[in-house]
Formats: sequence, C-alpha cells, structure tokens
Amino acid sequence: MILVAPAQLPSAALAEAIGGGDVAAVVLPAASAETDELVRVAQQAGVAALLGYDFESGAALPWPVQHGADGIHASGGFDECYRAVDTRPEGATIGALARDRHEAMTLGDTGADYIWFGDDARLDEDALALASWWQALFEVPAVIAGPCEWSAIDRLIATKSEFIAVNVFQGSVGPGEQVAYINARLQNGVAAS
Repeated sequence: MILVAPAQLPSAALAEAIGGGDVAAVVLPAASAETDELVRVAQQAGVAALLGYDFESGAALPWPVQHGADGIHASGGFDECYRAVDTRPEGATIGALARDRHEAMTLGDTGADYIWFGDDARLDEDALALASWWQALFEVPAVIAGPCEWSAIDRLIATKSEFIAVNVFQGSVGPGEQVAYINARLQNGVAAS
C-alpha cells in the first residue's frame, strides 16, 4: 500500500497510519513546512518517502531529491513526467502518473520504478482498466489510486495491481484503523479471484 499524504499532515497522523500495518511508501507534499519531519517518520519505520511533484502546478524538475527523501512521484504534464524519469539521478526512486497506454509504456520503457493510474480523490473506471491491463502484461509495478472508501477498496484490489494508493488521513475513522482494514482486505484476497 502507498499512502497519499495531504498538505499540513501532522507527523503523529503519519506515524499512526504506518503503525496500522504494511505500508510500502508514502507520497508527501514536496513543498510543506513539515516535509523534513514526515520523511524522517516514514524512513524510521522502513517506509519509502516519496515527494509528490505536480508539474501542472509549475513544479521544476526535482533533481537532486530534497529533504533526504527516497525519490519522487511525478504527476501532471506527460512531457515533464517523462523528463523527470529520463533525467533522474542514480539511486533515486521515481514513479509517474500515466493517463493512457502510450504514456504508461513510454514511462515504463524510460525507466520509471512504477506506473501510477488514477488519483486518490475519485474512482476512475479508465484508470482501473489501465491498471488491470498494465499489471497483466508488464513487469514494472502498477499503482492504482482511488478514494479511501470501503466500496472503492475492493475495486482497487480487483485490478491485481502491485500497490493501491489511498489517502487514509480523511474521514471519521483513524488512519491506523484504515490501514489495518485495507491490509486485512489485501491479505484475505478480497476481490482477487
């Protein structure tokens, strides 16, 4: 599971979420006053800290990686995502958003560590289909993002993507409880048949 952190996330909330179960990575806002502390919390727990760069918002190429993070997650314009993947320094992790098959294959061929489909704000049928297609054919891991709603979680799991990405920091259920619930669904093979 990959966690998508909102702006102004308290480090205690991140620690609670990570304590809820198996978390591979967290995508953190690149330009937050709390970024250094959030990177530290994630890395101390053995979770990769990725800085989120939205190139449609005018972000510049992110090299070298700031705040001691493990790498970046690139979204926004395809050309900028491609350049970020193509120019990454050795040892830095980078994943990128793809909106169609051509973008996914190009980013995968260029060396992205994962291909991200969808976003955490809404369940996107096209993204679900792309993630299912990608994971069945390619070795580069697929990440499917969607809302952290119980009805959506099984749909994300059904893609059989290597990772699901959600924002567990909203709603009335605590982030640790949400991570535990999602991990239980993943471990029990819900929607995996």
